[in-house]
Amino acid sequence: MVTFELGVVKQRLRDTEKVLLAADANDTISFRFHFDRNWRLFGTKAAIFRNTLGEFYIVEIRDDRVTVPWEVLTHDGVIELSVVAFDGEDVLTTECEELRVGRSLLPDEYKLLSPSETLFDRFRLESRAQAYQDYRDEINSLKASYEEIIAELEQTAAASEGEHQAALAQKNAEIAELEYRHSVDLNALNTRIIELGAQLDAANEDAEKWGLVNTALGKATGSNQPLWGFSAGEYRLPDLNTVGLTALTSTSISSDLKEVGFDVSSITSLEWLYLNKNGIEKLRLKNAGGVTSYSSTFEGCQTIREFSLDSASGCTSMRHMFTNAQSLERVTLADVSNVENFDGMFYNCIVLSRVDGVLDLSSATSVNGIFSGCYSLESIRFERDSIGVSLDMSHCISLNASSIRSIARGLQPAAGGTLRLSRYAFERAYATEEDRDEIYDIVVNEKEWVFSLS
Repeated sequence: MVTFELGVVKQRLRDTEKVLLAADANDTISFRFHFDRNWRLFGTKAAIFRNTLGEFYIVEIRDDRVTVPWEVLTHDGVIELSVVAFDGEDVLTTECEELRVGRSLLPDEYKLLSPSETLFDRFRLESRAQAYQDYRDEINSLKASYEEIIAELEQTAAASEGEHQAALAQKNAEIAELEYRHSVDLNALNTRIIELGAQLDAANEDAEKWGLVNTALGKATGSNQPLWGFSAGEYRLPDLNTVGLTALTSTSISSDLKEVGFDVSSITSLEWLYLNKNGIEKLRLKNAGGVTSYSSTFEGCQTIREFSLDSASGCTSMRHMFTNAQSLERVTLADVSNVENFDGMFYNCIVLSRVDGVLDLSSATSVNGIFSGCYSLESIRFERDSIGVSLDMSHCISLNASSIRSIARGLQPAAGGTLRLSRYAFERAYATEEDRDEIYDIVVNEKEWVFSLS
């Protein structure tokens, strides 16, 4: 067993930069948490993991330890970790920390994939086990009591055979009554477990549609039930049969389409697809590895709110992809490592709050105005050591602490660039001088970049 020591101080996880993980470990990696006095007031604590596929696993922390689920270590890349404690209606959380999982060479036939236990799994099993244990204890107690009575009768010369049989009959009658009561209680327990299962299915359905893990987590902690684990998947949209299309243009698409998915496996360019064209609200592209350009795809589109892309491995330009898409709220991207031109990609996307996926800017040569006007952007992640050109995020006044740390760690060492951040976002995310100095040290001393606040 490999154990990593992590500190939990107020709402921060300490020493995560010392954690180096490898894929394909099963029940052999654990974290031991050292909680400060703020956390010791809470009786129940759990670790929340998010793997590279966006799936969530919530596991109870026992004796300050937790075993990392193998499901979190199935793919190399960046995973996320947070800690939550709850006691009745009070909930305390840490900010999200990123951890890197490196690739292993373990062949598939040697991988042991036993399902990891979540809080809800344990609650269900322990509830059923406790009911059976109570039943067995009561049966054994009753038997012991009547065995004492029978022993006393046998030792008494005045006891008749009739009295002995009567005692046995009474004992058997009460045992039968107890078994009947147990069957009623067991039926009630099974009914409750079915109800809890339905609640879990509903939470899963919500999460799969919208990825709102925070909402589901809030519902769980606001009740008297423990947390349970679930996976937040991609929302499901109706897919049009576009497999055979070699070209897709704005004239191909009706403005009546609100939510749709396209298979673009035969298409190489989606430039100007929704240029100044409205109607679409949610769009998912799959098998998109062959598309080479998304220049101005949604430029001026005022209705697009969510966009999901399964791969951009063949793309070299996302120039002005979402320029002035002022209703855009959320974007999911994968494998942008070959994109060279990001100029104005999210320019003036004033309500964009999160970019899901890990942005790899290792091939980027131009990122002018990529996040200009993104005043609502809170969550974004970058591949470590991948940003090699100066980056201006000074308009992003809503960035959270995890995103700022990911930006700092994403800078290429000694690239000689300048990182510009919003002073308001930086000082709000890092309230103490100690925390600010930590980011400053990463950018200036470790990465050797110029750090500017405005």
